[in-house]
This record gives sequence, C-alpha cells and structure tokens, in this order.
Amino acid sequence: FAGSGALGFETASRSVDEVVMIEKDKRIHNQLLMQHQLLNSYPIHGEVKIIHGDGISYLQRADDRSVQLIFLDPPFNQPNLLLSAAQEAGRVCDDQGRGGIYIECPNDFDLRELSTLLPNWTLIKSMETAQVKAVLFRRSSS
Repeated sequence: FAGSGALGFETASRSVDEVVMIEKDKRIHNQLLMQHQLLNSYPIHGEVKIIHGDGISYLQRADDRSVQLIFLDPPFNQPNLLLSAAQEAGRVCDDQGRGGIYIECPNDFDLRELSTLLPNWTLIKSMETAQVKAVLFRRSSS
C-alpha cells in the first residue's frame, strides 16, 4: 500500500535507518522506483527499499516486533485489507517509545474494530478530515 510514496520518502528524510515500501500495483511500483532515483541526489540518512509485492504477505513473513513504525493506508474500498494488515502490524511492530502503527482509513470506519484487533495497543492520536481518519496506536505499557 505504498501509494504515492509520500509518507515513506518523508520518513526516509528524517534520520531513520531503513524505510520499506511495499506496492502490489506494478505501475505504481515502477513510479516509486523512478521517484526514488530522482530523490537519490538529496541526502537521506537510511536505506529505502521499494518492494513489488503484497503488503499483508510481507507482514506475515516478518518476525515479531521487528519493525519500529508501520504506516497502513490500504485502498478505502477494501476494509478487510485494513483489518488484516492491522492485525499483522500489531504483531510485527515493536514500538520503543518513538514509533507505532499509523493508519489512514475512511472517515466512517469504526475504530472499535481496530481496537479489537490490536488489544495490546492504545489509540493515542486521532484526526479527521471530510473523508479521511488518521490514527496512531502505540503499544500499551506492560
């Protein structure tokens, strides 16, 4: 769900070690690769990987607590993708105080569904526009 790559490229410019963007659509994947080449002349702290593949499958193969911050912005007309991705993100993400799970979803999406899938996570920030809800979850204190 890399989409335009804006979140990933912005994150890469902010002193992170690695950004991985996963995009299933081959056309969009190729556009991301071209954008990455154009941006290579600008200083980026860490490595940017752009993978052609399925984001949920990538998360399913990832180790528990192996990623610090996950951005999820799946197609709004496929809520089951969001639910599947959020559940895997909850397992894979290891928030160490600076990261978490950032999710963009349709404004009318019921956040209780996410809270059920992310029982060890707390919603700490939420904002809404006319069409989009953006939320940030952090791992709950043990």
